[in-house]
Amino acid sequence: MATIKTWDTDGTFNCPVDEHLAYKMEKRAVLAQRSAEETKPIPAIYDEEASAASAEPSTSGHFPLFRRVRAAMYGHRAKRFPRLPEHRHDLVIPDQFKTTKSGEDFLLCQSNCRHILVFATGTNIRLLAACRTWGMDGTFKI
Repeated sequence: MATIKTWDTDGTFNCPVDEHLAYKMEKRAVLAQRSAEETKPIPAIYDEEASAASAEPSTSGHFPLFRRVRAAMYGHRAKRFPRLPEHRHDLVIPDQFKTTKSGEDFLLCQSNCRHILVFATGTNIRLLAACRTWGMDGTFKI
């Protein structure tokens, strides 16, 4: 059994720790951190961590259930990333997403009435201007 050293006025004494509870707390912290840092879907993050835990027989039955950590994971995600708007006309892109990490403009056009966003850097526009033929992705609806 693990112990935590605690300090008291009389000196140091050891307090027993429930290893399974400590494991669950550690995994909750990992899930919260990954939820805040990664853009991967929350269920995918949970599945990856649960899969890794199930590979180890001593921890497989002690991994926190998704229904117990789901709200906390989405809460940590919401602190870092803005909520999606309910309607397209409510979309406001924060300044941090309008430029690249090097400070170059990235959001070139935002037309709320036409529902158009144009993301590109000046360098990319110059490259396109130099090309005679452009290819487009057809996976969107107009």
